[in-house]
Amino acid sequence: MEWIKKEEGQYQVSTVAAEVDLWLQYTGWEKVVAISKHDLVATAVFTNIAAAAKPELERVLQSWERILQHSLNMLAAVGNYKDILKWWASPKNKAASQRPFERPEKKSIGWYSQIFARLLCYIIRTTPEYADEESETSVTFLELQLKWVKNVWKAAAIAGADNSNELDTALIGLIISLLAQDTSQLGLYESLVMYYLAICSINVQTKTFFLSFRYTPILAHMIWIIRLLMLEVAISEQGWPELGLQSRKEIGAIAGAVRERVYELRQGHLYEGSFSPASSILSQLALDLTLRLHILLRLY
Repeated sequence: MEWIKKEEGQYQVSTVAAEVDLWLQYTGWEKVVAISKHDLVATAVFTNIAAAAKPELERVLQSWERILQHSLNMLAAVGNYKDILKWWASPKNKAASQRPFERPEKKSIGWYSQIFARLLCYIIRTTPEYADEESETSVTFLELQLKWVKNVWKAAAIAGADNSNELDTALIGLIISLLAQDTSQLGLYESLVMYYLAICSINVQTKTFFLSFRYTPILAHMIWIIRLLMLEVAISEQGWPELGLQSRKEIGAIAGAVRERVYELRQGHLYEGSFSPASSILSQLALDLTLRLHILLRLY
């Protein structure tokens, strides 16, 4: 039987029995990526932005940049909602964060954006033709997710700026279907978001898995982007009328409505125990912290 061991900041396969690292044992990456129809490197390539040679995929990434900018503009516009944003930043159901959810430095935005852009590349490239078909990585798409991917691809196939609103609407619809997925009856990696994040653990140069300290920043970047996007869904500046999502101005016409809208989205999708991709990410980050404390206690 093959075992996985730690060495020089990554995991390596060894035929010599060794103690399996608790982090790798919990994540189960070696079993997760094994279900793919491709080897480690080929599976990881599905997330490669540099390989976005098709003009349709390039347009999807341009659409993502527009949505990101809309979301950042929204965050700037609600920057004075300090109490609401402290709750939005908290991973706990009944405790606000000490600091509000806010924009990081410009360099960090680029890193965060790239993590999500890679997810979109993975989704577009591996979507099956029908919902009951296996994808290239053997992960099942919901019918709703499949519908939105097809809408995105259809809109992206039309060159020109005239249909940018149609493409952006389709893409935000896909994003909502990914981030708002109910995971209560799913295995951890049956969520497309979580399977993608498992792929992010692959070091394509060494064909190994990253250690937790190299991997958890990816989770932290993803959770920030998820919070930003879900806040855009909750209180967008311009709204998404084709999806039935009102703008902040329209929502705010009723006293307390903005607060209630934010509370509703947070309760459903953004804290530990909410049965969502964000909840799964927060659980992994919490486990990493627990394991690090455990190691420190053993050392001292």
